[in-house]
Amino acid sequence: MANKKERRSVRPVKEAYFGGKRLVGLYPRRRRLTGGRNRIYYQARIPYAGGRKLVSFGTNKKEAIRQFIELDKAFQDGKVRPRGDTRNTVQDLIRVLLEHTKNERSAATHEHYRFMLKDFARRHGHRNATDITPADIEKEKRICQRSGASPVTVNHVLTAINRMFNYAIKLGLIETNPARNIEKVAKDTPKKGRPVSDDEMEAMVQACDELGYTELRDAIIVLEQTGLRIGELAQMTAEWIQWDGNSGGFIVIPPSADKTWRTRKDKQPRRILMSPDVTDILHARKDNESTLFRGVRGAPFNKDTARKLWNRTRKHAGVADDLTLHCLRHRFIVKARKAGMTYEQLEPITGNSAAIMRQYYSEWDEQDISDMMQPVFAQFNRWGDRQD
Repeated sequence: MANKKERRSVRPVKEAYFGGKRLVGLYPRRRRLTGGRNRIYYQARIPYAGGRKLVSFGTNKKEAIRQFIELDKAFQDGKVRPRGDTRNTVQDLIRVLLEHTKNERSAATHEHYRFMLKDFARRHGHRNATDITPADIEKEKRICQRSGASPVTVNHVLTAINRMFNYAIKLGLIETNPARNIEKVAKDTPKKGRPVSDDEMEAMVQACDELGYTELRDAIIVLEQTGLRIGELAQMTAEWIQWDGNSGGFIVIPPSADKTWRTRKDKQPRRILMSPDVTDILHARKDNESTLFRGVRGAPFNKDTARKLWNRTRKHAGVADDLTLHCLRHRFIVKARKAGMTYEQLEPITGNSAAIMRQYYSEWDEQDISDMMQPVFAQFNRWGDRQD
């Protein structure tokens, strides 16, 4: 990083009078990277409301000058609030939303919104929030698509923008949401996930035994027979278990304000009856002071740790690459449906609505119906080949 005296001697690559009031220069700055190389980027102190804000324009000189000139033009046209203007900018709305998610939601949710709004803040953060139009949101949508982002990622960005404006309306900072009628991108990718077959389940359990992954083996059995998500299993503590002597009991997932785990749709705790296998596994861990499941070396059994162990075991077992830990949840729901449970009965156990499950698992129900029809066909005589 250049010292103060060196920065004074650097000449700007471009200068402009922002709003005709203050001369602002676009300066090259030098930053030393970890590998020892220098990186040149361009910055300017822009006279926004309340003071002068240091704005970075990236590392490409030509692109930095273009953005710098566009911002100066926006000041001249009155599209950007100068000093003394008390209207809220898009950056103000983003800051309020991120403060809310940081205090009221999980760290993962806060980071998700921060990441999804990063590019939108860079392109429109300086503008007054009331000047943003639906056309701007549509343009943002096209930019995301042209960058090669998947439909899911583009929809996440649109959801974050919509959430930002809705929360600002709730606080009375703005009156209308320009993103409310923007259509999301159609998902052209197939549905992810499938139920684990009996052969795959047996192969995975056997591979865990051969590799010595006892913790993963127990986790797989619990996920299979409860329908829990891996994130819920990783945070399970002894307080979640209601014991009925040694004969079993319930796993009770409490309501959570930060949505780290999922409650029922009516915000009531989920109660999951434990099978004999699950009872034995959890009963051996009932005296654990923290979470019931730990990693191989005693570290927290989080999703990343479990995923790495799962992939290593999957390769050892020689099962398909598309098999994930979440597929065990699909296996539980499909097995429960084959046993005669309805989607409405599964709703308070899984935390998913019956309508969502009916839509997602219908293709597997059709396959089940096809399999069940084969014994019916066997009851009829075959009349030979059809003669045309």
